[in-house]
Amino acid sequence: MHTARLMIATGSLVAFAILGLAGSPAALAQPSSLIPGSDKTITFFSDHPLGPQERIATASLPVEVRAQLMGEVSSASASHTPIGYRLRKGNLRTDYLYVSAYVWAIEGSCNLNGCKAVQQVRLQLFESIPGKQSKRWTLTMYATPWSGPNYFALRYYYECGVNIKGARDDTCSTWRHDGADGHSGPADAYNGYKINRSFGSTPNVTKFPMVNFFVTFRDGTHAIGDDGHDGEKFRGWDVCVKKTATKMCKTTGTGD
Repeated sequence: MHTARLMIATGSLVAFAILGLAGSPAALAQPSSLIPGSDKTITFFSDHPLGPQERIATASLPVEVRAQLMGEVSSASASHTPIGYRLRKGNLRTDYLYVSAYVWAIEGSCNLNGCKAVQQVRLQLFESIPGKQSKRWTLTMYATPWSGPNYFALRYYYECGVNIKGARDDTCSTWRHDGADGHSGPADAYNGYKINRSFGSTPNVTKFPMVNFFVTFRDGTHAIGDDGHDGEKFRGWDVCVKKTATKMCKTTGTGD
């Protein structure tokens, strides 16, 4: 059987599949690129995993995803901070700890009967500050097999953001020299890998971390994020930097 490979980006494919697009005639059409005897490998990230025998009808895929199945890709607008970094839900556990929701990297196989999972990896980000006088944060990356082959490769890219009220956000690398560490990576990582970086000492400013999780599946296929590029971009919780009492802010930007 001939197998064609195609990368797809979508935020929550399963959620869209449950809602469906039955009200739209266009939603009922199969992507023209899916022909009998042909499988397409798709990769994406989702806030829900696929069940072992679960199959999603291609007609239930979001419009923009089916457009990409047919080779159409939308472009993103530019900004000061790297685009695509979003808060992946989760919650603030304490004034010094934020835990993201789980996100699944999914490799799927699609044909005229729908799409099913080939391999899935579960991801999560922990963001912590040692104490109120600290000007450093530790970002712990978690990545574990969920279904399919156990083997996968994990890499990361890190950047520090500055949340500027009433203006576009900037990065710690370009904003000002206040002791903040610049970006790091791409570099190899593993389950439980810790990124320990300084976010700078300027008081009365809001900073936030950004970590891109790059997942390569066993067959060498790269998981594509919801910005259309390799990796899923996690935005951390805003940190309110004070001279003596730095801690997580009560609310945070989300990157949306």
